[in-house]
Amino acid sequence: TLVGAGAALGAAVAAARVAPGRALLERLLPSPGEGPDERTRAASSFTVLLFATGHGAHEEDDVRVVARVRGGDPGYGETSRMLAEAALTLASDERPDVTGVVTPAIGLGVPYRRRLQASGMRFELVERTVGAPDTPSTASSAGRDEAAAGPHSTDAEPAGPASAGPDRTELGVSGDAPA
Repeated sequence: TLVGAGAALGAAVAAARVAPGRALLERLLPSPGEGPDERTRAASSFTVLLFATGHGAHEEDDVRVVARVRGGDPGYGETSRMLAEAALTLASDERPDVTGVVTPAIGLGVPYRRRLQASGMRFELVERTVGAPDTPSTASSAGRDEAAAGPHSTDAEPAGPASAGPDRTELGVSGDAPA
């Protein structure tokens, strides 16, 4: 749980403040420069399912989206790829006109997603439901079933009515919803 993780992190920080605790952590943790070898990194990958609901002015305008993001080694390869593509997007591309503390998807927008796709990451629309009641059990079961809907194109911008919400709620996925 989140509380357990917080307690463990707190204990590790407290242990690192005293010599015996530091010595124990140094024996348990990898040394600088240690980590998975190239073969292990090449065989590593990640898959993340994203569940989002956007609420319109009326219930029939509500949109529920389940998306899947896939990529290579998340510890080294994809992290550096995301940072490099974010820097290139900031330096070279038009971005959404937003201010404040926002996520990379909102702050860097579609140009960032396109750069990540061009470099090998996959963004797939698993499910898009317009006007459906907010029933998490339906979204959860559809999203967890890998074969439920299969991947959908990420080449086009999102299809659907204008009531689906402003561009900033696009979530960086596109394609037609499954029938």
